[in-house]
Amino acid sequence: MKRRAFTLVELLVVIAIIGILIGLLLPAIQAARESGRRLQCQNNLKQVGLSFVNHVDTQGFYPTGGWGWDWVGDPDRGFGKGQPGGWAYNILPFMELKALHDMGSGQSVSQRAVFATQMSKTPIGNYLCPSRRAVRLYPANSNRGPMHNINVVFGSGELINRCDYAVCSGTMTSSEPGQGGPPSDPPPIGYTWTNWDDVKNPTTNYQGGICYQRSVVRTAQVTRGTSHCIMVGE
Repeated sequence: MKRRAFTLVELLVVIAIIGILIGLLLPAIQAARESGRRLQCQNNLKQVGLSFVNHVDTQGFYPTGGWGWDWVGDPDRGFGKGQPGGWAYNILPFMELKALHDMGSGQSVSQRAVFATQMSKTPIGNYLCPSRRAVRLYPANSNRGPMHNINVVFGSGELINRCDYAVCSGTMTSSEPGQGGPPSDPPPIGYTWTNWDDVKNPTTNYQGGICYQRSVVRTAQVTRGTSHCIMVGE
C-alpha cells in the first residue's frame, strides 16, 4: 500500500499562500480596529462638547480655564474665577463624574490634598484618545508642585491621569508671572492678574477663545456664532 504525502515544493507553496492571505488580512483587521478607535475618539469629543453645553446651561458661561497648570480643582470654590481647577475638572459633574469632582468637599486642607491626589490618579476614559494610549495612568513629565492651593506634589515619573484633548483658548500667549498663576492661595498682596480676565482691568480681559485662565466666557461673547468657533479638539 502506497502512502501519499506533500512534497517539499507543495508544502512551500501552501506556506506562501497562507503568508499572502495573512498579509492581506492584517491591514484589513488593523483598519477595522482603527476605525473603531476613531469612532470612540469622536464619541469622547462629543461627550466633552455636550458637557461644555450643559455647563453653559447650568452656570451661564463656558468652563473656566482655572488658575494655571500648577493648580488642582477645589470642590468648595464653585465654577467661576475663584476656581483654581481647569476645564477638565469643571465639566466632571456634567460627565456623570460628580462624585469625582466633589471629592474632599467640606474637608480640611490636608484632607483635601489627599482627595485631590486620589482624583488626579483616577483615569478618565473620555479624556484619552484610544488611538494614542490605553486608559491607565502615565508618568508625570517633571516635578509639578506643590499644587499651591492644597499642597499636592507630583514627583517626576509619578503616575497620574492624562488628557489628550485641548480647549481653544484664543490667540494670546500667557503673560502671567511664571505662566502658572499666583504662587499661593489666596494670592499674595501685590500679585496682579495681567491679561487674564482681570476684573480690575476689564479692557484687557478677553483673550478671544472659549476657555482660558480665569475665563467666564458667555455665549453672547461668541460674536461670530458658536457654529463657527472651535471649542475642543484632539
